[in-house]
Amino acid sequence: MGDYKNGLKCLERIEHHPKATVAIPSIVHKLKAETGTDLHTILGLVAAQYQSTKDTELKTKLKKDMYAIKAEIDLKCLNETKLNCERLDLEGNAYLYKNQTYSAAQPFKPYKLNRRKK
Repeated sequence: MGDYKNGLKCLERIEHHPKATVAIPSIVHKLKAETGTDLHTILGLVAAQYQSTKDTELKTKLKKDMYAIKAEIDLKCLNETKLNCERLDLEGNAYLYKNQTYSAAQPFKPYKLNRRKK
């Protein structure tokens, strides 16, 4: 409903409940990103979830999420011409430079909640 802070609070309460779906932590991470937690922290949380899950379908999704988060962090740094930016994506591929802009070698969707269109 767009109330990310309340949604986050509610989902954090049930996140570790034995009957909670394996997707809840991923939603919590996206809500944290939407409410201002920096992407470096989110990347660490998603990586920890990736390491701890045995669900292969979820692992595939989390790997895509990690790629997107790292690419967002790195490309922002590179395109703002900051120092000490990572120049390789999660897969070890160099970011592409064309027309004075860096982009990722693989397509990715920004790490955000999927919002339903009205």
